[in-house]
Amino acid sequence: MLLGSLALFCFSHAQSRHLAKSAIDTAELSKKAIEIITENIKISSFGKYVSYNIIDPIHNNSALYIKSTNCNWQRIYSNAGQCYFSVYENLAVFQEEDNLHFIKLDKEQSDVEIGIKSFKINFSGKYLAYQEKGEGARLILFNLANQTKLNLGKVKDYRFDSTGDKLLLTTESGNGVDTVMKLILVHVNSNMQHTIWRGESRDSISNLQFDENGDKLAFLAINKRNITDASIWLYRQGDSTAECKLKGDNKAIERGFSIKTESLTFSKNSNWIFFDLVNLKKSVPLLAKDNNAVMVDVWGGRDKERSRISPSQLPIEMSAAINAGTGDFHYIVKDQHEYYSLMPRNVTGDFIILSKPDYSRRADPRKNFSYPLSYCQVSLAGGNEKMLTKHASDSFSVAPNGQWLVYFDETLGAYISHDIKSSKSYNLTSSLGSSVLTDYPGGLENDGFSAVGIAGWIKNNNHILIYNNYDLLELDPTGQVKSVNLTRSYGAKNHIKLRLINELPKDYQFGDTLLLTGFNVNNKHNGFFRLVLGNQNKLKKLYMGRYLFYREISQRPMMGHEFNHGMKPIKASKANCWIVERQTASSAPNLFFTTDFKHFNP
Repeated sequence: MLLGSLALFCFSHAQSRHLAKSAIDTAELSKKAIEIITENIKISSFGKYVSYNIIDPIHNNSALYIKSTNCNWQRIYSNAGQCYFSVYENLAVFQEEDNLHFIKLDKEQSDVEIGIKSFKINFSGKYLAYQEKGEGARLILFNLANQTKLNLGKVKDYRFDSTGDKLLLTTESGNGVDTVMKLILVHVNSNMQHTIWRGESRDSISNLQFDENGDKLAFLAINKRNITDASIWLYRQGDSTAECKLKGDNKAIERGFSIKTESLTFSKNSNWIFFDLVNLKKSVPLLAKDNNAVMVDVWGGRDKERSRISPSQLPIEMSAAINAGTGDFHYIVKDQHEYYSLMPRNVTGDFIILSKPDYSRRADPRKNFSYPLSYCQVSLAGGNEKMLTKHASDSFSVAPNGQWLVYFDETLGAYISHDIKSSKSYNLTSSLGSSVLTDYPGGLENDGFSAVGIAGWIKNNNHILIYNNYDLLELDPTGQVKSVNLTRSYGAKNHIKLRLINELPKDYQFGDTLLLTGFNVNNKHNGFFRLVLGNQNKLKKLYMGRYLFYREISQRPMMGHEFNHGMKPIKASKANCWIVERQTASSAPNLFFTTDFKHFNP
């Protein structure tokens, strides 16, 4: 009781001291006269031009700025949309209402305007496709290098693949209910095109998905007369036409279930296609089952009569995976309360991780009385599952070769690696000599330890990159090779939290140049560092100063009271040129151009 009173006194005393500071009127933060739309900031391929949109919420107007980074040339357009640069830096393109503008960069020539319904630019910035206005609504493929056009005729829909080398057209012929749809693939570099799928009368297409490399295309064909009759099709680069991998009337599909539209996802290795099945005639309780639960009537003073809340309001859904090669499929999730803990798009092997409520443990009142989770490893090849752990933090990561699974055990406070082939597990961090725990915990709901996080993998040796509180480490998943502190404890020695400028883990290779953001927890200075993987791992400080540039999530206290975290630097695709945002407590956020993170030009 004395300890509780003392803790309450300390908390109250700390609060009273905190409240003695000048209050901040947070309402004033929403009254900014001008604001830059961060998502619209662009830099051209070689860094010669930048563009950004600003909005004035007070006067309800906006403007697009296109500027040269090495001279005073600039153009300003009122109420224009986001700008895109060609890879050759000869053109800028943006949409204003229903007009597409082509701007010749660094020249004082008149803009070219074309009336359009829509437009899309490919990933590389070499080609642009736009659909004209009017009755014909032709689709035009525009070469941004030589400014030549290819008329692709009337289409219903179009999209570039993930690499930008192919343009997929959806066309429709016939009249009324007897229309026939086709998929046509256009190779933009050669202008070659061929039909990869032709539907039956009244068929429609849904959920077209390219894989990560653009080599495979999956889609659903749906019978308009019976929307529950859907089939999964797959096209591989080099094939003449698409192949049906799973029909809706397949006997392996449980009775009453049909393939759900908008549910296709490729695995990262492109070997698996994940999809959902739904039974619209049956439903399940919204809440997890509890044998001790009691049904109650809920009503309010404004209700004319009491109404019972039905426990059966959701249709039954299941998830499955189909092998892109053999066409075999297996159910993965058959319970409404099971979820993917390893997302399908991150699968590099032949397994996935599911989380499910553990009803053998007590529900947590701090988490809406939800049950603790247990985690299972499920084989995609056979659908078999086995228990993995009951103490993971729900952040699983798989090695590029698909053999190793790494997760954080919040009870042990350690990272565990799991060999998929042998089913052996190893504690990777018990002998590190430094903690991998964060001093910014997740709050009162977290009973166990909290880790900073996983940064990615090295493809060359399948070693994993993780953070401790301040630095970046390289660990061997077998535990046989000694760990390496890639930043040589510079962060810990100088109280600087070092983080890669990449919010999600990714795969790296030796020779890659990594950009890190640093945040000094003592003086609050912020800046940038550089590290080349495999090059003796020498960390180089580029700049640290009394500014806010950018802080990753694990560099911020998780209290939700920060007003601004800065902006992630934006890099030119073919040059070491960047746009950064810089601000202080007394100076507003502004954009700067840099090539070395030492000199910043507004």
